[in-house]
Amino acid sequence: MGHVLNDYYAKGPDMLCDLFGILLRFRQIRVAIVGDISKMYNSVLLSEADEMTHRFLWRDMNNTREPDHYCLQTVTFGDRPSAVIAMTALHKTAEMFKDMYPETAALIINNSYVDEILHSCESAEEALERMKTTEEILKRGGFKMKQWVMSGSHDMTEDSKIIPPEVKKVLRMIWEPKKDQFSYKVWINFSTKFKKIRTGPDLTALEDLKFRRYIKPDNALGNPTLAIHADVSNIAYSTCAYIRFELKDGTFSAQLLEAKSRIAPIQQITTPRLELSAAVLSARLRKVIEKETTFVFDRVLHLTDSMIVRSQIQNESRSFGAFVGTRIAEIQTHTNTNDWWWVATDGNAADYVTRPQNPRNLGSESAWQRGPHYLTLPIDQWPIDQPGIKELPDKNRVSLQCNIKQEVEPRLNRVTTSAVSLTP
Repeated sequence: MGHVLNDYYAKGPDMLCDLFGILLRFRQIRVAIVGDISKMYNSVLLSEADEMTHRFLWRDMNNTREPDHYCLQTVTFGDRPSAVIAMTALHKTAEMFKDMYPETAALIINNSYVDEILHSCESAEEALERMKTTEEILKRGGFKMKQWVMSGSHDMTEDSKIIPPEVKKVLRMIWEPKKDQFSYKVWINFSTKFKKIRTGPDLTALEDLKFRRYIKPDNALGNPTLAIHADVSNIAYSTCAYIRFELKDGTFSAQLLEAKSRIAPIQQITTPRLELSAAVLSARLRKVIEKETTFVFDRVLHLTDSMIVRSQIQNESRSFGAFVGTRIAEIQTHTNTNDWWWVATDGNAADYVTRPQNPRNLGSESAWQRGPHYLTLPIDQWPIDQPGIKELPDKNRVSLQCNIKQEVEPRLNRVTTSAVSLTP
């Protein structure tokens, strides 16, 4: 057996930016740009020592002569650390020019995923400037942009490399730049099999489901509000976040930002415990949104239709058993207990995720994508409350038992107390 070079290489650290965060920032503002780096791996040169580990022989299909010796001079596909080397070179290039172009350098470092760069801007003029400075920085590091795609319909300059495709694949999603909306290519088929082949058609109705890319309206004022719903059913628990802006005319606009769901455990657990798991998912989603987006939220509200869970969150985590206590502690770490509100089931948008839905009822103007109607009202008019429940499940109960024995002696009164116990 010979030696394989990859067996001696370390893979290296994970240099990829968080995909969820990139998509959140890509959806923030009106004008979006996507750029592709041309031959990213082959743009990074190897050191002379590394070139010697990439030598090969070539006879030009002539077996009658001695082979020529060649070596690869750039990073190649197949080497275990290739991705890390290429991403490190890209980030180092951006850091070299962060004093000259601070915003563009941050864009390259935080919004690049392998050879794709995604960003959203306030205007087309700003987008063109970002593309120009990005190309300038990458050119100095040996990288070259292959092409750019911009949302909407704009005048395209000859030297900007902007192409106007009808459809563009962006991180495994289908993006229509002119309409500025997302969709998905779906391969789901639950029909029966005959000779290992599905007998029915794919669920193509999901491909007709469209999502608006940009979140912030053009006429938005000030900082937004974040409303995060949580709900459960016997098959799943979920959370969904809506971002709400005040508009110049005094009204409010809401839009679905993100949603997450989990399959309910096979082992049966009580509904309050499942509701608490959904609340944990809600707190984690808030943490990610606040970390990854550049929005500053005036207010964050967590909405649940479980009075029990809301009351549990208002108590000390040590007052409960291990299952409930650890989850309450995590919720209280990432959120403020005053941010939790009760809402009726029919006003809980997360109910959409926990039950089967027809894709035709989830369109761009549906309550799922726009949120419940009350999100367009002032917060003091929302049908929410902060009730409390005293008798809560899974709460430790403390009982104190005292046995007093009194012995009376001529000159001494002796009192003994014993048997103090805690009963969970």
